[in-house]
Amino acid sequence: MTVTRNVSNLSRGIGELLEQRFTGEIVISQQESRVSIYLSKEKLLWVQDKRHFRRRWHRALNKHCAEHQSTQALALLKELDNYQQLSQAVARQEIRQNQVQAAIAEVATECLFELFIQQSIAQKLMWMIEQNNRLEDAANLGLSSEETKAIILQADLAGKQWQSADLGDYLPSLSPVIEQEQMYDAVEIPIPKSYLQGQHTLWDIAAKMHTSIILIARSLVNLEKQNIIRFQQIPDLRETTNGKTFTSLLPSQPNSRDDANLTAANPDRNRVVANQGTNPAKLNFDPHKPIIACIDDSPVLAHSVKKILASVGYQSMIISEPMAGMGLLAKYRPNLILLDLLMPTVSGYSVCKFLRETSLFKTTPIIILTSKDTIVDRTRAKLAGATDFLTKPPEPQELLQVIRLHLIDIPWG
Repeated sequence: MTVTRNVSNLSRGIGELLEQRFTGEIVISQQESRVSIYLSKEKLLWVQDKRHFRRRWHRALNKHCAEHQSTQALALLKELDNYQQLSQAVARQEIRQNQVQAAIAEVATECLFELFIQQSIAQKLMWMIEQNNRLEDAANLGLSSEETKAIILQADLAGKQWQSADLGDYLPSLSPVIEQEQMYDAVEIPIPKSYLQGQHTLWDIAAKMHTSIILIARSLVNLEKQNIIRFQQIPDLRETTNGKTFTSLLPSQPNSRDDANLTAANPDRNRVVANQGTNPAKLNFDPHKPIIACIDDSPVLAHSVKKILASVGYQSMIISEPMAGMGLLAKYRPNLILLDLLMPTVSGYSVCKFLRETSLFKTTPIIILTSKDTIVDRTRAKLAGATDFLTKPPEPQELLQVIRLHLIDIPWG
């Protein structure tokens, strides 16, 4: 049975289908965009974007299967472009199951992120829902309901960050092209010109530079408004027999003076959580001890907080980029969240308000960290849903006192 309808709340729509244990395909379309989401009862199997499926899939494989970068391995991986082939490759032990699931989650997050952006513009998206019980037999690589909800949460927050950065009229799948080279040379934008020739999407550039896509987009949109660059649609990667089309988009070592200068000047700025050593697969929390999340872009402060927490037996989860770390928050559900007020891509107020609007964190203590300790800031923090307020850098005793105050009703042992 096929059902067609307009949906105004993407998150709620998918959530309802998960709760109903729906098995089948959801096709979501808006203008030229078309995304297929495959569910099996409470599992997310696969997400496929009609426009840039190979680009997305290759970026995800490169990120989560870095050891497969020989020519032979790439030739194998580039052919793994459907669920059945992936299942067979896992069975043959050519690729690990957790790698495949991480890549599926990466692609799903990207696709849903763009759908949330389009939903904010168009208000409603066209859905076509088709039941297909045969998918029940193909659920071995599927992501659990909790993992799927975490992906939706992460994509939703990313979409809100995109809107807050005044990027609502643009999509990350657009490709920037330099229009006026002399003017581009005159501005101080650390993005190599080789990335701005109409062959890379904003997603591709962010992956190559290990940088927040919102920072990349905001820099380039400013140039577009000055007519220094323009944005265009580009096709998906072509299927090839030599792998060159795919390897051209791999994040690489600096291969130009611009690349080298950027890397040397700021090697860690705005890397996502996984690139900073916080690998979800390696986190191993003791269920009998509190987990404290610290969302702050400063590695110095994060290290200091982690050291203070460890001294009294608290477990810490350090997140430097809210968009990349939302899945971790949803997966591990920390008992208390320390939240920086001023970050490069989003304000702490926005993140706090977003967390309060989700059922997972409706009652979680959220402590705002800021160097701006004024009545106005405290009032705004309270209105956004913050539980308490600390001046940064926090003194160890003051930090622990506030944490203990808000964890007092939680039984441990």
